[in-house]
Amino acid sequence: MGSSLATYNRRLTAGVTQVINVQGNLFHLRSAASSVAISFGESSSDTLTLSAGGKAKIEGGFKRVFMKSSSTIDIVVNIGTGDIDDVSDSANVASALSSVAVSVGTSATLLKAANTGRKNIIIQALDRDIYIGDSGVTTANGIHVLAGGSAKLAVQSAVYGIAIGVTDTRIMELA
Repeated sequence: MGSSLATYNRRLTAGVTQVINVQGNLFHLRSAASSVAISFGESSSDTLTLSAGGKAKIEGGFKRVFMKSSSTIDIVVNIGTGDIDDVSDSANVASALSSVAVSVGTSATLLKAANTGRKNIIIQALDRDIYIGDSGVTTANGIHVLAGGSAKLAVQSAVYGIAIGVTDTRIMELA
């Protein structure tokens, strides 16, 4: 199930409760300089304290969100519906990208070397199907990427490709 989230940028004034009238079941505090007290009902007994990156899924949903901070801070939140596993952490947002063209042939070809800073890699097969995997990739064991299609992987290891015939491939690395 995918998420449907709206982004809200707010300034919380120290000690003042701010209300956002929005229905949903999912809350993600994307960024905040300090922790924020969050509740989804009128009762303060249901208050959660979240730091930046904190997420909450409320079974049964909510109609409004109450937020309060002990200091004046700017925050960014995502609020809406979906599964908590669908919400990406702000730490997973790429800060840099690089792209290259690689000619892939009938033997395993290095598409991108290992990179511990990599968040994702996108591989696009332009004119022929390719198969992707580790250094032992073959057309029998690789993940099949159709010509004109692409694959997105969240890996830091080296990625290889192989094709039946020579093909043009595009690689984009998000780090």
